[in-house]
Amino acid sequence: MRLSTFYHYALFALAAQLALLEGLASKMPSAPPTSPSAGEGRGEGMEPVPVPRPTLRQNERLPGPRLTLGGRLAAYYDTNVDLAPSEARFSFTPPGIGTGPIELTLDRDNQPQDSWVVSAGLNARYQLEQTHRQTQVLFGQMVLQHIDDLGATRSIVGSGYSLWRGLCRDSAFRVTGSFYYRDFGRDAVAMQLLSATYRRRIAHGSVDLRASVAAHTFERYTPADGEKTALTLGWNLSPSPALSCRLAAGACSYQARAATSTYRDLFAKAALQYQLSPQWSLFANIKLSRRDYDDVNPMLASERVETVKSGQVGLRQRLSSRDGPPWIITHSLRFLDIQSTNSAFERQRQVLGSELQLFF
Repeated sequence: MRLSTFYHYALFALAAQLALLEGLASKMPSAPPTSPSAGEGRGEGMEPVPVPRPTLRQNERLPGPRLTLGGRLAAYYDTNVDLAPSEARFSFTPPGIGTGPIELTLDRDNQPQDSWVVSAGLNARYQLEQTHRQTQVLFGQMVLQHIDDLGATRSIVGSGYSLWRGLCRDSAFRVTGSFYYRDFGRDAVAMQLLSATYRRRIAHGSVDLRASVAAHTFERYTPADGEKTALTLGWNLSPSPALSCRLAAGACSYQARAATSTYRDLFAKAALQYQLSPQWSLFANIKLSRRDYDDVNPMLASERVETVKSGQVGLRQRLSSRDGPPWIITHSLRFLDIQSTNSAFERQRQVLGSELQLFF
């Protein structure tokens, strides 16, 4: 049995990877001193390490466009590469039929498969303009992943444009447009995203409001095509020079071509980072959400409500000198736990590994 629900959970991986792509617009060197961070990348919007940045006077410009290149090398162990259902066998009772429960067994391709994954990628950031009040950036990413036990190689490609502008001394806004393509093996998906973020400084931190809309287009399973809109309110707090925190809450809605893929989602997130020394830092983040589907397959369940828990904890080390381009190695453990009113939609996943980020 091959479940179309694979496509619902493919969007989890999409959101995470696009967040890293968006983060290139602000987390690489030369971002403005007061520019808002990505808000959705690793560390949930907090920069992992101090990055050298020029100090600009009023109306001063950089000499010209600047190209910054970066790379990523990663190796990790994934307990559920394709986000397959947790249970290989499950039963259901069709409503309105006087029969007992029916048992189904997933074939091997749809059962959880663990594997070592090796990944290599290239990041590029081209700064079009930087002044005291405004920055324009083009950014892109290309990643290749090799899944050892499946003998498969998958690709990720993305690019985008970001405009940051300061409104006054304590507030700024950022507009980002991105395009992203990912090969999942079973299918491939193209994603276009447009987001706008307003950030205002407050005592010991800042608050931000982010609105976004994204369109997903699958190559094979077109009923999962749809548009996702989201609104997030965040609070960034730095109670001490070594400690950074972020709290966020929001709502999103996914309108799909197929009614069984349409849902509403309420979520809350928390993240923190603690600087142990100039070279070492600890970080952790967690996200909780409740997802309600408008319609369900009557053969599987009378309703579909899911509780989703995801998070990450890790240790980050800066290998280069503080004044030079940052080379960063990260060791982390990530998890995903999806509990549903029907076991056919439940998923669990853990990913343990290390990643080296290089900036030139």
